[in-house]
Amino acid sequence: MVQRTPTTVEAAVQEFEKAITLDPDFALAHAELAMALGLLPAYGDLSPAEAMARAIPHVERAMALDPNLAEAHAAMGRLLWGQYAYEEALVHFEQAIQFNPNYSVVYTWMAQVLGEVGRYDEEFAAAGRLRCGSIRYRL
Repeated sequence: MVQRTPTTVEAAVQEFEKAITLDPDFALAHAELAMALGLLPAYGDLSPAEAMARAIPHVERAMALDPNLAEAHAAMGRLLWGQYAYEEALVHFEQAIQFNPNYSVVYTWMAQVLGEVGRYDEEFAAAGRLRCGSIRYRL
């Protein structure tokens, strides 16, 4: 999801739900749906508790279908971060990067979480690992 507005987040949720209806074993759709649902408290009408309740089964399903899917670990990390479970979130972000070293948004999320818990040297290291094309991102 590139644009994050109430309309685009709701549309993304609907599209991922359609994809899962067509193929219940589509791990990536489950992972992306979990991430979109996790955004609804900020961009929609869902409470954080409702978003988690709806998202967790999808991220768990994605991991069961494909335990090596970077997006599943990224989704779990993002959901855990939203619940202030920072250390657990970082574990999943590391796993996501292990499975896809080019998953740039996860480096950003990891740096943000590390900053929130006061691990500033690690925050800068994570941000320094972020690349956008041939341009290195710096805080």
